[in-house]
Amino acid sequence: MKSPFFQSAEKITKELQEKEVYAYTFEDLSRQFSNEVDWLWRNHIPKGEPIIINGQEGCGKTTICLQISKEILDETQEGIIVWLPTEGAVQSTLKQMAKLGLTSARFVTPKKADGSFKWDFRLKNERKIFQAFLDEVSKKQSILAVFIDSLSGAMTTDENSKETGMVMQQINAIVCDKHKATLVWIHHLSRRKEGSLLERNRGHSSISASVRLILTVVRVSKFKRKILEAKNNLTDILPELEVVKFKNRLVIYEPVKGVAEETVLHRAEKLLTDLFAERDKIPAREIYSKGEDLGISASTLRTVKGQLGIDDCRIGGKSYWVWSLPKGVGEIFDSSDSKNGDFLKLACNKGFGTQELSKKNCQGTVKGETVRTVTSVRTVGGVKEENGSDSSSDSSSTKGFREINPLSSIEKDNSLLEVKNEERGEIIWK
Repeated sequence: MKSPFFQSAEKITKELQEKEVYAYTFEDLSRQFSNEVDWLWRNHIPKGEPIIINGQEGCGKTTICLQISKEILDETQEGIIVWLPTEGAVQSTLKQMAKLGLTSARFVTPKKADGSFKWDFRLKNERKIFQAFLDEVSKKQSILAVFIDSLSGAMTTDENSKETGMVMQQINAIVCDKHKATLVWIHHLSRRKEGSLLERNRGHSSISASVRLILTVVRVSKFKRKILEAKNNLTDILPELEVVKFKNRLVIYEPVKGVAEETVLHRAEKLLTDLFAERDKIPAREIYSKGEDLGISASTLRTVKGQLGIDDCRIGGKSYWVWSLPKGVGEIFDSSDSKNGDFLKLACNKGFGTQELSKKNCQGTVKGETVRTVTSVRTVGGVKEENGSDSSSDSSSTKGFREINPLSSIEKDNSLLEVKNEERGEIIWK
């Protein structure tokens, strides 16, 4: 016979169920939620938790979060990311997405029936509409994360009011509890310099209290940012991350620790970021040569290359290596020059760099020990030569000449420089 306590508990549970409220035990909760920290992105953004990513205005919070979204989608086979541009800058967000190559159909932005993208979660009806949207899209795919850009744009309450934190908690419940998704509030950092990063999180203390983790974006230089931990109720101290901008691409990585080692690694990092800020594709030998001039070894350069996510590939011969920004982030091998017909690019196999040659005035000198002279000008049209043989429609051929990805957009009567290799190797037209 059950004790009065259990009889009372069963009665209460039954009454709650009739009111659509359920009493969950530890086992019930464990079947729906993880009792350990699972990570959605690296070891910095957890699954199913509300977090804040903040920073001062103009520090690149939105761009960094878009890059994080892209990396999440690249690493997962299914699931969607929902992005709310609550500040009304949809056009600006679209431009940033295009630059980063964030074009996945699994990245969605909710548009309301009135044609707007603006939300005010202070209003109960707005929260209901948002919940209905998430319920609908989750029928097709699970929701990985929701990014709200920004917290201040998502509600008309005063940031210094406790009500802001209360509204956040209601959105947290919809996104994290109901849909088991990560919620990222993009927020602003106070301009004051004193106090910890947590104390500088803008607004009422209820804002910070409404999330489990706060990451702060800090400006280091024009091309570099750091991502630092400001609050962490989840796990041990998170390692800081660094963000480097290469034209339209962001590389996020964990810097190597150690003071003496860090100094030379930072010099190597600066060298590579400076070089790739101007060019997308650089011969490895040129990089090694510049590194040697600065006292940076080839192995150190390769270490930093891996940290920054720079690719390498062998072109046109056994010893010709090129380092390049990875494909998939806009046009890595920029074809804009060939499209407008103003310049053609030529690289020699010994890795002494790329020289731009005007098709209108095809005279110049290619520097490097294996390429001695520009011998003649010939029309190549749609030529494609492989393995040193000429598959051109015209009768001329040159041993050691190889064309990769011929510039098909160039008119058939345009001329290219034919370069003679007097020692060995192949000449690359690009």
